[in-house]
Amino acid sequence: MKRKISVLIALIFLIIYLIMIKPKTKIVGISKIDFNLDDEELAVVFINDFPDSFLLFLNEEVRILVVLNYKKRNFQETLNKFNMGPFNVLLIKDIDLDFNYHKKIKLITDYEEEDINFVLDQNIIKVEYEDALFCIYVSRMDARNKFLDCDFIYFYNVLGITHLDISKETDLILYHNKRPLPTFLMEKIYERWLDTYILRDDEFTIMKMEEDYFNIIAIPNI
Repeated sequence: MKRKISVLIALIFLIIYLIMIKPKTKIVGISKIDFNLDDEELAVVFINDFPDSFLLFLNEEVRILVVLNYKKRNFQETLNKFNMGPFNVLLIKDIDLDFNYHKKIKLITDYEEEDINFVLDQNIIKVEYEDALFCIYVSRMDARNKFLDCDFIYFYNVLGITHLDISKETDLILYHNKRPLPTFLMEKIYERWLDTYILRDDEFTIMKMEEDYFNIIAIPNI
């Protein structure tokens, strides 16, 4: 009996010892995302948490967050994952924001900051950078939808598209997996051998672009 008690006491001391010397585990979140941009590069970051949708435009001098939709809140935690300084917010409609930013601008016709120009044209946001044109289809238009001058097209909204003009020279078309493009539009895209990219909620998609090239990087959103 005494032997059993001795063994039990020794086991208790061993457990206490192991607990005391066990190294502490530090819980580390996602590392800061560093864009490592070249002098002439512009990064376009797609941040999605359906139905929320944001696009972050940044280069060596400019930081602009375009807010297309924001309902879920708690976006500051997502912003903290990016290694960047103060940024301005660009809106096309009045939306209450609960995260930190430098200045809020409502896009009425156009807004220019350094070498990036934003133009609102019939519910299409056209972002001009150097000789490249990035277009965002926001909502239904009364006139025929024309994207003949767009190098990149992001279909934030896919409702109300009945006919569409897309140039054969378009470099890339992007859309969200929860907002698939209409069948007729996909057929036209395939006929013209245009490249497409599907955005997802569980990853950040970063498109780096310059005058003559673009590159896509996907980073898990964890």
